[in-house]
Amino acid sequence: MGVMAPICLFLFYATMSLTTPNYSDIGKSGGIYFYPLYATFGLMCLHTLGTWLWVYVNIWVAIVTINNKFSDRAYKYICDGSLWCYVSHFLFIVLIAFYVVRPLKLTYFPAFFVMFFGTEIGVMVTWIMMVETAALMTGSKKKE
Repeated sequence: MGVMAPICLFLFYATMSLTTPNYSDIGKSGGIYFYPLYATFGLMCLHTLGTWLWVYVNIWVAIVTINNKFSDRAYKYICDGSLWCYVSHFLFIVLIAFYVVRPLKLTYFPAFFVMFFGTEIGVMVTWIMMVETAALMTGSKKKE
């Protein structure tokens, strides 16, 4: 699965993004934090169940696809940077949405690619800069 792991993960997240209730072409939904599915109790229960099922599937997809070391250097940066990704990804999402997607009025699929890859690049570049800066400041370079 080594080489196919990034492709499978990308396709999984593309499908996941298509099935979220805050897709902008639904209509005037009131913003990214307003879920029209919260209108009735039954829809609330279905949305909550669906969210937990996506989390469950997400965990198993990650175990199957990304639990293998395909490159020592990449594995080090990706594993060590997972907390940084968790903490900072929303910043890049908001910045890209505000400064790129909305001003250019991108439709869904171009916006998805810009948001996905822009956020990924932003998170990874800043993480690598922090790792390399820390190594320069302490005068020590970790072995690869």
